[in-house]
Amino acid sequence: MKKVIYILIFTLGFISCSKHHSNNKILIVGNNPDLVNKKITIENPILNKEVIADSDGKFIIEMDASFPQYFRLNAGVSKMIYLLPGDTLIIEKNSVSSTKSNDLNSYLEKWNNQLNGLIDTIDQNYYNKKPVDFYQTLVSYYKVLTEPLNNLEKSNADITPEFLRLEKNRIMYLCYNDLIDYEKGKTIETGNVQKFDNGYYAYKSDIDFNDSTLLQYNEYTNFISNYVILESIKRKKTIKIEKIKHGDETEIILDIISNNITDRTVRNKILFDMMKIQCDRLQVGSIQFAHFKSLCSNNEFISTIDNLYQKYSVLLPGREAPDFSFLDIEGKKHSLSDFKGKYLLIDIWGIKCGPCLREMPKLKELKQKYKDEDISFICINFDEPREMWLKMLAKLDLHGIQLMVDKSTGKKFKKDYLINVFPTYILIDKEGKFINARAPYPTDGLEQLLDNLFNKSQKMASL
Repeated sequence: MKKVIYILIFTLGFISCSKHHSNNKILIVGNNPDLVNKKITIENPILNKEVIADSDGKFIIEMDASFPQYFRLNAGVSKMIYLLPGDTLIIEKNSVSSTKSNDLNSYLEKWNNQLNGLIDTIDQNYYNKKPVDFYQTLVSYYKVLTEPLNNLEKSNADITPEFLRLEKNRIMYLCYNDLIDYEKGKTIETGNVQKFDNGYYAYKSDIDFNDSTLLQYNEYTNFISNYVILESIKRKKTIKIEKIKHGDETEIILDIISNNITDRTVRNKILFDMMKIQCDRLQVGSIQFAHFKSLCSNNEFISTIDNLYQKYSVLLPGREAPDFSFLDIEGKKHSLSDFKGKYLLIDIWGIKCGPCLREMPKLKELKQKYKDEDISFICINFDEPREMWLKMLAKLDLHGIQLMVDKSTGKKFKKDYLINVFPTYILIDKEGKFINARAPYPTDGLEQLLDNLFNKSQKMASL
């Protein structure tokens, strides 16, 4: 009763100047002093709303919702929620509740705890198993992750078939994404397209590239994007590296999307997500942008990619690399200008980043291989406590110039270099200009790039 009175009082002014809370709306109302003047967001891959709480920590968000949806709520803490049309989500200091979907959100809380417990059991050898063992491990994980849903279905007869369908698919695509990661990792590691036992690929019969109802959660969109990336890597392996031109990778990706995804809404979303990645990787030119426009029917997506395409032009080869200054282990300052006169390879990484750690052994090999060449290697670690950083350096036996940023200098560096993902590798010439601001990973082409660079330099020196 207290919550009902609270909703009536808090929303009275809001409702008086808008339509009543109908069954095709969702209302989020908050009263939490811990959120004073802070940004509150509620989002999924197809919808995003945000508001700033007032000086008392109060706020209201109204959203159109003609069907039930998953959301990621960021209000002090981040959590996944599921809301129904006509729902009201109530956010207070010590609780988050809803008028229609409490049981479902209680389940999601338990499921997330189950997932976190499972993650705690995964060690660094997770992706090092043999294919059959990895597959069986993932099957056992799937059973663990579906257990809370099975219990919910048995204990609550009111759970709708649609929620059960959505949730089973969400968990399925979460697990299948690891199958893609495993195959992708092995392909990059060995340099060859993998051919596992046919049983490994049984999951492909379950894939639906054209279910737009699943776009509301990242597990589905991440899986499709990851699948497209894997298929593009496989196709690139059939082409001699010297014959791959700028933008070819993006053309391959666009072809894979066009050939596999027929639903317009899904295709637009995956095109958009992949083009954002390719813009960040500096793999989009005028030809690729025109190809994207011919496939995408969402004008907002096209406009956003056009802006990104222009934005990333500051990182193109020959452009001046912005200066920076960071401290090493001993507190000595290193700036970009210190390295002029030599080539420079920068590794942007994080100590909790799995791909970063997987690339470290090969990066160490490359440092040793080119130790007599005119090049410096530096590693810049982001956003981690110094103590954890030092422990990781010792654990990985990392030497050379190891730098760490603080929040203020790190924020500027990310903005200047448009860093969105770890790891990122940046190759700069002797004059402080970009050669490749998104250089290949050490295990996937960096060695060839450096070989070509030094062969070219030696030829120039002999003239």
